[in-house]
This record gives sequence, structure tokens and C-alpha cells, in this order.
Amino acid sequence: MNNNYYTQNNEDIYGFDSKNFPKPSKYHSYITTASMILGIYSVVTSSSSFCCCFPILMISYSSTSLICGILAIIFASVCKTHSGKAVAGLICGIIGVLISLAVIIISISLLIWMTTPEFLEWLELAFPESVKMFAKRIRDLGVDEKLKELGVQDGDTVLIFNYEFEFYN
Repeated sequence: MNNNYYTQNNEDIYGFDSKNFPKPSKYHSYITTASMILGIYSVVTSSSSFCCCFPILMISYSSTSLICGILAIIFASVCKTHSGKAVAGLICGIIGVLISLAVIIISISLLIWMTTPEFLEWLELAFPESVKMFAKRIRDLGVDEKLKELGVQDGDTVLIFNYEFEFYN
């Protein structure tokens, strides 16, 4: 005799035959676990990429977390069971993808801004020591000597790439 209150003769109280219901395979269990781990990794790495000072590194960290977030979403979508791990992987994957995209957009904006003359003006005002170090580095490379050979005099404007500098010996 079956002592289970809810089932009798392998049927639950609603008449559903649990014997013929396919059990989730270990394959789905592994996929849900992978989805959850990738989703959490995506959120953590995309959030921590804000701590990085260099836009190139921010883009590389965020692209890694973007890939992991997309994989977490795919793995969670493939699963036929909607277990807690699959749902956690899906939610974390979506959040990780959104944060990663935001970090990539911010990083590209920073890279574009760093190529403008306004950045050099800001850099000069914010960090005058770095401008002195840049001038010393240019002098050590022999750029000053080459400019003198070309006939540049004090006060002349020198164009290096898209940046204008006043030449002083």
C-alpha cells in the first residue's frame, strides 16, 4: 500500500501519472550549474571592470564578461527545467550583459575623449607634473634636437599627431 497522501497508484491527486514523466537528466543539471556560474562570473567581472583605470583593460574585462553573460543566457534558455540555478543564471547573465555593454560604451567614450585637445588641457591643469614628464621624455628621445635642426624657434607651434605644442628650448 502506498503511504503517500498525495499519490495513489503512481498518480497524484490531479490524475497526472508521475511514472511516465521524464526526469531531468544530469546533462540539464550540469547546464543549469554552468549557467549560474557563468552568470555570476559575468556580473562580478563586469562590475569590477569599473575599478580599472585604463579603458583598454576595461574593454577586455567587459568583453570577457559579455561572452560569459551571453553563454549564461543561452545555457539557461536551453534547459527544459526551470530550476533555481537556471533562473539565477538567466537573471545574472542578463545583468552581466547589460553592465558589460555599459562599461564598453563608457570605455570607448573615454578612448575617444583621450584623443581630443581638451583632454590634454585637462591633463595639464589636473596633473602639471605629467606634462613636465612628457616634455622630458620628448627631450630625451631627441625630438627637441631634431626640431632645432628643422629650424623651429622658441614660441613656434609644433604639431605632433593632432596635438599642438609651443616649442621652448
